[in-house]
Amino acid sequence: MTSYRSRCASYAMEMLSHCLGVHHAIHLLLVDDKLWVWYYDRQGIIQSDGISIVADLSRFLVILFAFQRFTLEDFGVIRSLNPGAVAAHEHPASHSKTKQAAKPIKKANLPLRLDNYYDAGRRLKEVTLKLDEVLSPSPHCLAGRGTAVLAADGKQGNRKGLPMVCKIYYPEVKRSHEGTTLRIIHEIAKINGKEMTKHLPELYFMEICHNPLQGFKKLEKITNVKGGDFVKAWLEVVTCHSFLWKNYVEHGDPSLNNAMYDPSLKCGVLTDFDLSLLQWEPRVLGDDRTGTIPFMALDLLSQAYWEGTLKRYYHHELESFIWILLYTFLLYEDAERQRIRMPTTGELPDTTYVDTQAGYRIYR
Repeated sequence: MTSYRSRCASYAMEMLSHCLGVHHAIHLLLVDDKLWVWYYDRQGIIQSDGISIVADLSRFLVILFAFQRFTLEDFGVIRSLNPGAVAAHEHPASHSKTKQAAKPIKKANLPLRLDNYYDAGRRLKEVTLKLDEVLSPSPHCLAGRGTAVLAADGKQGNRKGLPMVCKIYYPEVKRSHEGTTLRIIHEIAKINGKEMTKHLPELYFMEICHNPLQGFKKLEKITNVKGGDFVKAWLEVVTCHSFLWKNYVEHGDPSLNNAMYDPSLKCGVLTDFDLSLLQWEPRVLGDDRTGTIPFMALDLLSQAYWEGTLKRYYHHELESFIWILLYTFLLYEDAERQRIRMPTTGELPDTTYVDTQAGYRIYR
């Protein structure tokens, strides 16, 4: 039975990972005459009670009739982000005399209308996602937020070509949306430290209900900057992080990928607030032990922290920035990544905190 469950989970992982426009997956597991319905999304797995398709034939038929009436959305397809699935299932050619299903649409660019999106002042009418320019590692897992960052161009009125990046992710239901959190953080910065606004990501638009999509100003990796400019940008990110902590906002995930550089303003920018915590809001269960393990403080790479008995303080976050600085100094030279025996973030384990702690103590 375990092997059947593992196989179903593997199929679900492939379905959730092969396309950005898949919200969940539904599988039927049939072993002998016993049938189970499995539901998978990035927050968890739900298994139904098993029924016998022989002894409970009436219930089995009800299940089939229910699935027959499912829409693409019921099966987990996000229409605007998955035009290939829409074409394959609803194109008239699939009902022609040849009985050949329409081939999925394959485009490098995917235009999206922004009629029902929250606009942050840019008055964008349309955005074109560049599906062949994925700027983040492609998620290939069941758990997690399934984050993907793509290059995009926005359209303001009759003007086209506003460069930006679009982030697609599936946050925990009880957690505040990143776009909503950013709007609150920008208001805090305007009141308590206006000079900090340029060190925060600029939100262009967001959509909460249907498409997990938001648009931001396009930035560069902080490792593209070298010399004193890099140190200045890094220090600005640390200063912004400290300012937010003093104003009861915990970023929760300092890492090299979340420290960016704005070439137009020539400054560092702290990004990725999908795991941040507003201290005056109720904490979501399981959200207080976040972070990118290769850059986490050594004290946090312990069983006590993962059991929730060790409290996270600001000095733990600051230590993460020190690791980022050392990591960059050892691995980069003149904005070019060097081939030396320092473990990369890909080589360091991202799930086994004990191994990471041991590895860092060796290189320390």
